Order: sequence, then structure tokens, then C-alpha cells
Amino acid sequence: MAEELGERLRKLRERLNLSQGSLGRPFNLAKQTISNYETGKTSPTPEQVRAFADFFGVSTDYLLGRTDDPQPGEIREKAAVQLDGPEDLTPEERRELRIFVDYLRAKRTLGEKGGDDGGSV
Repeated sequence: MAEELGERLRKLRERLNLSQGSLGRPFNLAKQTISNYETGKTSPTPEQVRAFADFFGVSTDYLLGRTDDPQPGEIREKAAVQLDGPEDLTPEERRELRIFVDYLRAKRTLGEKGGDDGGSV
């Protein structure tokens, strides 16, 4: 559990083959901001940590290093039900669907925290 938030953020980003700029885009964050988070130079706000957790489908406790289980049982079961998608989708299409759903959740989370009307993030 000694792994820091930045390292976990980097590993999750790389697992999805996202650049720092691509990860920052749905959160309206610059590539340098993501780099600073990953290297520990700066820390995301609690709202951003929640949004990253939603985006990656992990718990905030996992991102913060409080647990090594990225998806506690409740999250894992919920994700399996919601993201299996239609059976006619290929594995790659299902992966893309998960990424898009996570993007929408992160966008909504940031909009709710910022008092936004749901427009661009």
C-alpha cells in the first residue's frame, strides 16, 4: 500500500494506453498538470480524486493507497452488471464503451462539484 497516488494514476493511465494529455482532456486539465500529479509535485483536489476514481472504475481508497484492491466487491459487481454491454460487441468495443462511460461519469462528477450546468468540463 506504499504506492503513492501519482504512481497509481500513471499505471491506470498507461493500462488504457492514454497519454497524459488524453487523460487530462475530459477533466479540463493540462498535460503538465497530469504529469505533476504523477510525479508527486502537486496533488489533485478531493473532487478530482473522486473523478479519477470514477473514470478508472476504482475506489478512491485505491488511488490514495489505502487499499491494494482497486475494485472492492461492490464496485466490481456494479461494474460487471453495467458495463458488460450488448453481447454482439467485440472485446475491443466493450473496452471502448467502458472508457466512454467512465469519461461521462467523470464529466458529470466534475460538473456537479463545480456548480456547472453539465456543459463542457
